[in-house]
Amino acid sequence: MLFLGIAMMPFYYISKTHSVPGYLQLRFGEGARALSAISFGFMTVLMSGVNMYSMALVMKVVLGWDINFSIWVGAATVGLYVMLGGLRSAIINEVLQFVLIWAGAALIPIVGLIEVGGWHNLKAQIAANLPHYRIYAHVVHSGLLLGEPDGRALDEHRLRARLCYQLRLLDHGLPRRPARAFGQ
Repeated sequence: MLFLGIAMMPFYYISKTHSVPGYLQLRFGEGARALSAISFGFMTVLMSGVNMYSMALVMKVVLGWDINFSIWVGAATVGLYVMLGGLRSAIINEVLQFVLIWAGAALIPIVGLIEVGGWHNLKAQIAANLPHYRIYAHVVHSGLLLGEPDGRALDEHRLRARLCYQLRLLDHGLPRRPARAFGQ
């Protein structure tokens, strides 16, 4: 959404269009607009199905309702408030869902830390459950990046691969090459 708002909205505003298919029609022609509209419609149908099923699972767990009944109730509710409120109700619903999703995402780490007993208990539980990660505790805690012998920093993919390789060697009791901090 931020990318669309910051990067794409100026293009839409300048070209006086209101949608991605409309912009693609101006830029590439009618074929691009049709392909975009069809793929967007297909994606929307699939995404709606996933959303309806997810909502039905929540209703089954929370209310004990049958999945099929929950899907019909959800579809009827959404259809009713869109018919009664039009596009404005759909927009208000999207904004409300945005706020609820971000509030929930912000609460997850807070509730998780409370459940484990705080930051220090979390670190203690990780150290107890994953003893071979202690080797990298200083590197991770101090913020140093592992690097190549010539001083180049590793990208994220190569860093993960290097850590997995060294942890695998530790599990088998084989000698390993010491980890090198960036700039050493």
